[in-house]
Amino acid sequence: MSAISTIVRKELLDAKSNRWLYLYAGVVALLGGVIAETGIHAGGAISLQVFGRTTATLVNLCLFLAPLVAITLGTGTISSERDQGTLEQLLAQPITRSELLLGKYLGLWTALFLATLIGFAPAGIMIGLHASLSEAFHFLLYPMLSQLLISVMLSIGILISVRAKSRAQANAVGIAVWFIFVLAYDILLLGSLSIISLPANALAGMLFLNPVDASRILSIITLEPDLYVLGPAGAYLVDTFSSTGAALMILISLAMWIIAPLWLALRSFNLKKSTMTNPKRAFFFSFAKSAAVCTLIVSLASCGDSKKSDDSENDDAGKSSSEIAVPVVFKADVANLEKGKALYQTTCAPCHGKEGKGDGPGAANLNPKPRDHSNGAYMNKLTDDHIGNVIRKGGAIFGYPNMPSQPQLKDDEINALIAQVRTLAK
Repeated sequence: MSAISTIVRKELLDAKSNRWLYLYAGVVALLGGVIAETGIHAGGAISLQVFGRTTATLVNLCLFLAPLVAITLGTGTISSERDQGTLEQLLAQPITRSELLLGKYLGLWTALFLATLIGFAPAGIMIGLHASLSEAFHFLLYPMLSQLLISVMLSIGILISVRAKSRAQANAVGIAVWFIFVLAYDILLLGSLSIISLPANALAGMLFLNPVDASRILSIITLEPDLYVLGPAGAYLVDTFSSTGAALMILISLAMWIIAPLWLALRSFNLKKSTMTNPKRAFFFSFAKSAAVCTLIVSLASCGDSKKSDDSENDDAGKSSSEIAVPVVFKADVANLEKGKALYQTTCAPCHGKEGKGDGPGAANLNPKPRDHSNGAYMNKLTDDHIGNVIRKGGAIFGYPNMPSQPQLKDDEINALIAQVRTLAK
C-alpha cells in the first residue's frame, strides 16, 4: 500500500500542472455559475422547478465534458511513460506492475474528483444561498454522479493506454471512444429506430451498452423520474422495476464498466509479452463484457416478469373465480360515445385539438407534435387495447415521449375515449 500511495502522491503533484484539469474545472465553474444565476433570476427565487432545471443542465454539461477529460488523462497514463522512456525506470523501483497501475488510477481519480468539486462549487454556493438546506444537500449528489462516469471513462482510458503502441495512438482511440459514447451512439441508435421498431425492453438492454446514456438516465431518476425525459428505455426500467430498482441496475452496470476495463488493463500490463497489442481489440473486448452484463439484466427483467406471472397464478389458485383479477383489455365502447366526446375535449383536445388533428393550443411547444387522430391510415392499424394502454400508462413506454399518463381515468372512461378516437379516425 505504501508503494501505491507514493504513486498516488506523484500523480497528484503532476496534476497541478495539467491544463486539462484546470480547463475542465474552469469551464464547469463558469458555465455552472451562469446557469445557476440565470435559473435563479428566471424563477425569482430558487423554486424546486428551477432547482431541478439548473442541476439537470449542470449534469448534462458534465456528461459532455467529464468523459472527455477522464479518457484523455487515462490514455496518457502508461503510453506517455513508455514514449518518454520513464516506464522502465518506474518498474525498476520496488513496486509491482499492478501497484503502479492502481496507483496511477487512484491518483488521477482523486485529481478529477477535486476538479469536479471545484467546478460545481460556484453553482452549489449560489443554490445553497437561495434554496432550502435539503435542496442544497441534494445538489451534492450530482458531482458524485459525474465522478461515477469519470471512473468508467478513466478505466477505459487506462485500458487503451496499456494496449496502445504510442501516446498518439492512445489519444486517437480515446477520442474516438468518447465520440462514440457521447455523440455517435445516440445518432446511430435513433437512425436505426427510424428503420426498425424495437420493443421497450430491447431499448432498455441497449441502454447498458453506453455508460454515458446510463449515467444520464441515473441522474434523471435521482433528480426527478419524469417519464417524458427518461425516454422509452428509462421509462420501461422505472415502470418495470420502480425508480429504486432501475437506479440499482444502472449502478451495477456502471460498476461493471469500471471493473472490467481496469481488470483487463491489469491483466495485460502484468503480461511481459502481451499478444493483444491492438487497442481496438482491447476496447471491444471491454465492450463485450458490458454487453454480457446487459444481456443478463434483460434476462433478469424477463425472469422478473415471469416470476410475477407465476406468483399471480399461485395467489389466484386459492381464490374463487369472482376474486381472480382479470387483466384489463380495453375496447371501444360505442354506447358511451357521448361521454367519450366530452372527455376528449377536456383531456385530449388541449394538445390533440378539438378535431384530433394534433393542432391543440398545447401543441405549439411540443416536439414531436401530438399524434393526428384523424389520420385513419395510421390510427386504424392500432388495436383498441394499444390505444387504451397509451392513454392509461402514457406514451413514453411506447415511443411517444410527450403523451402523459392518465391513471385517474376509469376503464369505462378509457373505452369511451377509444370510441371517440375511432370516430375521429374515420
